[in-house]
Amino acid sequence: MMFEVRKFSDHGANHPVVARLGAQSHELMKWIKLEKPQRDALGELYISTLMRALLSCHDTAATLAGRIEDALASIPKQEQSRVRHMPSVPKLKSDAETFLYQAKNFLRDQLVLLEIVDDKKFADAVCWTTEKKDNVLNWALEEFGEDDSLCRELRNDSNWILEVIRMRNAVEHPGGYSGHMLMYDFEAKEGAYIRPSWQRTGQPRCDILRNMDIILHNLLTFSEEMLVHCIKHRPQFPGMEVAEIPEAERNPDFPQRLQIVPGPKMLALMKVKPSDSPN
Repeated sequence: MMFEVRKFSDHGANHPVVARLGAQSHELMKWIKLEKPQRDALGELYISTLMRALLSCHDTAATLAGRIEDALASIPKQEQSRVRHMPSVPKLKSDAETFLYQAKNFLRDQLVLLEIVDDKKFADAVCWTTEKKDNVLNWALEEFGEDDSLCRELRNDSNWILEVIRMRNAVEHPGGYSGHMLMYDFEAKEGAYIRPSWQRTGQPRCDILRNMDIILHNLLTFSEEMLVHCIKHRPQFPGMEVAEIPEAERNPDFPQRLQIVPGPKMLALMKVKPSDSPN
């Protein structure tokens, strides 16, 4: 399968999602021992489904950010101290709810990776957490053992994944098990404006855009790491490892995060000192 560099949803190759779920994933897949139909299905999942879905999440967040900035810019000059013009964000609630819907669907689609590579099917995004008895962690423990890096990854990521799912569930089923999802427009405090925020029942209130940025970062990194675990479990060439490119060293025109490099055993076979290995 050939990866074509093209513009997706107004995002070029310099967008981290295009670089990392597109070209980077295409390169990483070469190092997974798979039959051609599996490899093609994996390419379709990452490039046609996951990359596009995550770009849509970014688009929704960017749209909301634009509405917030427009609302601030529309405030007339405050000439009377007793009169305060409050900015208001149109479609704040619908944009926020759309973002949560897209994020939860991305997590659900990510499960298809396990179906392609391990022939293991899970039905719902919540299976990434321990909320359901039939979950990915329990399966991974039986399949790979307690000390496997996938099991550690799932334990580390379970809390934020579950919170994203509960936030969306609070929108879909308000007042249910996940409580309510509250949206707050601009508010005034001590002569300044507090930017729009949101809050799920029982959770701290937080700035919507900052929280969206964290979720977007987590979704992208999680998707990458799931592919890395496939390489570890099914290496095409044992001895090669995945290494992270320091952020300061990434090409800004194509900011890929991960690359394949020889591991210590491979370097020993090559009779090359670790310090001499390629960056």
